[in-house]
Amino acid sequence: MSARRFFSPVIPGVSETVQLSPDESRHALKVLRLQNGDRLQLLDGAGTLAEAELLPAEGRQARCRVLTGKTLEPEIPRWHLYVAPPRGRNFEGLLKVAVEMGVFRVVPVICRFAVSRPEQTGENWTAAMITAAKQAINPRLPELLPPQDFSAALAAAPKRGFVGAPAGTATAVGGQCGHPRPGEVAVWIGPEGGFSAEEMQALQAAGVQAVTIGRFVLRVETAVPALLAYLRAGLDFCGGMGHG
Repeated sequence: MSARRFFSPVIPGVSETVQLSPDESRHALKVLRLQNGDRLQLLDGAGTLAEAELLPAEGRQARCRVLTGKTLEPEIPRWHLYVAPPRGRNFEGLLKVAVEMGVFRVVPVICRFAVSRPEQTGENWTAAMITAAKQAINPRLPELLPPQDFSAALAAAPKRGFVGAPAGTATAVGGQCGHPRPGEVAVWIGPEGGFSAEEMQALQAAGVQAVTIGRFVLRVETAVPALLAYLRAGLDFCGGMGHG
C-alpha cells in the first residue's frame, strides 16, 4: 500500500521532526490508526514533497521524522485560470480540478453576468485545494487570489491567453506548431451566461484567442477541466500552439 499523504505547511530538513496539525493528527491517529514507524508523505503546498516516518504520538499530536525531501519547480508554462465562480460549493470542485491539472494561479473573476460575487477567498477553498493536492500528489498549491473585477483581472493577466467560447463564435485549436512554448498562459472561463459582448471584445482586443472544443454549451464546472486539458495537450504535442 502506498504511503498516506498529509499536509504540513512547514517541512524541515532530513532527520528533523515535525508535528502535524490537529486535523491531520486526528486523521492519522484516529481515522487511519497509523502506528509508530509507519511511512507517510508530507506536502507543504509550496513544492516540497517529503517521505517521513511516524514517531510515538505526544497525546493527540502526531509527530514524524523526515527521511527524504525534494522540491518540485512549477511546470512551464504556468497556467493562470481566470474563472467566474459558479454558485454554491461548485467552486470548491473547480479548485480541486485546478490542483489536479497543475494550475499555477487561480483568479475568481467578477463579471457582468456573474451568478456568484464573493468578496474574499473562503477557508473552505483552501481546504478543498489541500484535499486535492494530497490525492493528486501535487505538492504545489495554486496561488489563489482574492476575487477581482473583470477589468482589473484582464489588466494584470499574462498576454498569452485563451477564452472558452460557444461553437460558431470561435476557432478550434489543435496541432498548430511553430511558435515558442509560452512561459505563462491565461485561460478564461465565463459564467453560465458567458462573458458579455463588451467583455469578449476586451479579451480579444488584449490578444486573447477565443476557442471552442465542441458543439454544445458547457457548464463552468465542465468547461474548466475540458479546456485546460485541451490546451495542455496542444502545447505538449508540439511545444507551442499557434493562433488559428
